[in-house]
Amino acid sequence: MKRQRATGLYSSRLPESERNLKISLITLDNSACMCDVILWLVLALSPVGVIFARKNTCNLCFLIFVKMSSCDIADQKIEGYEAFTSLTDTLDSCDKSVFLLFRGSNNDKGVSWCPDCVKAEPIIKDVYDSLDNKQTRALIQVSVGNREVWKDPKCSFRTDPRLKLTNIPTIIKWKGGRIIDDECSKVDVLRKFFLG
Repeated sequence: MKRQRATGLYSSRLPESERNLKISLITLDNSACMCDVILWLVLALSPVGVIFARKNTCNLCFLIFVKMSSCDIADQKIEGYEAFTSLTDTLDSCDKSVFLLFRGSNNDKGVSWCPDCVKAEPIIKDVYDSLDNKQTRALIQVSVGNREVWKDPKCSFRTDPRLKLTNIPTIIKWKGGRIIDDECSKVDVLRKFFLG
């Protein structure tokens, strides 16, 4: 019996930072079984890495799932309350520090209608981009709508018990703290918040 080893298998759904991980497929002979097919399906459809071993003496196959990351959230921009609520299930199971920047939506000129947001956003970006270990955190920009939508007391971002927004810009650490308004333009406050 000839021993074969193939390395370099990975799930295409793994976060970019973990795609260079080598996951091995070990077979003890040249024959294939259904578990080989299952392995490839699992690798293609699952956000987990898999180690596969075949025991030659009884043709019993074992699949061992190794959890790589429960969150593939990356920095992104979303628009409106429905997009935000569709993201919250993922946020609840995320092992990263997720920061949500609530801001006014862009106007016809491609900038936020909110002057405080326009002032704060480049400062937030500079501080956030200067941090190490970016794979452990994500910044999601959530646009709350135009001025009329935001000013409505029944705006979903204002009434959602998880948010209860009163000002924009606001940065919320999911299941953590928050900073609001002019605090979002202070480098020392931002750095402490992102690292805390």
